[in-house]
Amino acid sequence: IDRLNSIGFVWNANDAAWNLRFEELKQYIEEHGNSCVPGIYLENEPLGLWVAKQRRTYKVKHRVKLEAKKKNREEGKDLAAETSLSGERIDKLNAVGFIWDVHEAQWLERYAELKKYRRDHGDTLVPKHYPVYPFLGRWVDKQRFDFKRFMAKKKLEECDEIEDPEEIEELERLASLSTGMTEERVRLLDAEDFIWDPFNHAWEQKYNEFCMFVRMNGHTAIRSRRKGYDPLARWAEIQRKNYRKKIDGEKTTLTQERIDKLERIGFLWDNRGMETWPPAKAARAAAGKELKSTI
Repeated sequence: IDRLNSIGFVWNANDAAWNLRFEELKQYIEEHGNSCVPGIYLENEPLGLWVAKQRRTYKVKHRVKLEAKKKNREEGKDLAAETSLSGERIDKLNAVGFIWDVHEAQWLERYAELKKYRRDHGDTLVPKHYPVYPFLGRWVDKQRFDFKRFMAKKKLEECDEIEDPEEIEELERLASLSTGMTEERVRLLDAEDFIWDPFNHAWEQKYNEFCMFVRMNGHTAIRSRRKGYDPLARWAEIQRKNYRKKIDGEKTTLTQERIDKLERIGFLWDNRGMETWPPAKAARAAAGKELKSTI
């Protein structure tokens, strides 16, 4: 035995092969700063395959443990121990910062970028093309799509009182699509005041501007010829056009909730009807109340 050891005899070929790949992984981490070796890594194909295998084996081991815990079965621990990924190997991989879940790591990386963006800009309205973080804009859009699917699935599971066939059909369509959104991710994004619906956010901002106008002027008959109010006047006119569409049975973004909000401040659906203006005092009070409710 001593003579064999003296010439570096390999007693366990599997351990030797594993340790060889582990050393290659350490070299990769030193050069690239992470353990995300591509599955097809042309510079070292065996390393890419080996890294993928460690993650698969780890998932199996973790799943077996969870199933055993649920069933309170001791044999589950034995099954988990039988995998080629021992506790010692897991510790070695953890020591070099091995990433077990690449998708989760990428999500958290984008989330960290979002936090920095919000710190610099004050909101989470990341443009599609943002050179500082090139992938952040698309990631933010994906969170919104995933959230819609996640909430549709949740609504179908929790609510039995949906009567509108079109709404049910749309919810079922969204719920059938895959989503990476989870309760934990929703919690993390909410902590950053994430804007789930940028279109609704834009509408609410204009609505608040309109309330400010009413509070200052005592009426809702804003006209485009008023200096400085052209964009807001155009927004008000769009609401009137959408209202007429809704009355005619056409599809429109003007929901009943928005109609109710506008009517609470005396919005004129026909701004030619000046005689129907609410008293200035009442209009100012209603607008002030609406502004307070958004703070």
